[in-house]
Amino acid sequence: MCWIRYFRCCCSRSNHPGQKINIDCEFHRTDVYEISDSFDNEFDLIYISIGCFGWMPDINRFFHIVSRLMKDSGKVFIYEQHPFAEMLSSDSDTETDPLKIVEPYFKSEPYEENEGIDYVGKTVFECPPCYWFVWTLSDIIMATVESNLTIKYFNEYKDDISESHERNEKAGVGIPLSYILIAEKAHGIPIKTTHQIG
Repeated sequence: MCWIRYFRCCCSRSNHPGQKINIDCEFHRTDVYEISDSFDNEFDLIYISIGCFGWMPDINRFFHIVSRLMKDSGKVFIYEQHPFAEMLSSDSDTETDPLKIVEPYFKSEPYEENEGIDYVGKTVFECPPCYWFVWTLSDIIMATVESNLTIKYFNEYKDDISESHERNEKAGVGIPLSYILIAEKAHGIPIKTTHQIG
């Protein structure tokens, strides 16, 4: 088992639970776009969790790297926030109707923020500019299939898994707030791409 994260604090603190339950797991901190080719064709399963895609400036290149890391017939399991949620106000905005659309679905420029979040301590702090990219479902699906991954399962859910859209979920109208996508790498098919990866 291998866990790759960008944030140093997540890697250092995550070692302890694995040791306590005796799981043989390696932790690596790296830029996703700079993952060593020593990991190529190493993984039977890659799990992508909530909040990953928003940090990716190039979703096509990201999926080509995912495909590169997978063994033939390996699978990628994605459990992410639904892009529809990006159009709605977050829980921190208590003045806006939780069902009012406040942002466009098709957004070409990323959000720029100067606040960071401590995922462990739940505190907010000032930081250098960081950027959050919004990808549509078609962006994600096409990046998947163009990386020689075959979609085996896709489903949308009304559950908020981001801890930022509970008000939207509790509005009770059944809007999509999360989804699961499972794709499989085709056996023996090379990756064809114009993107520079590695």
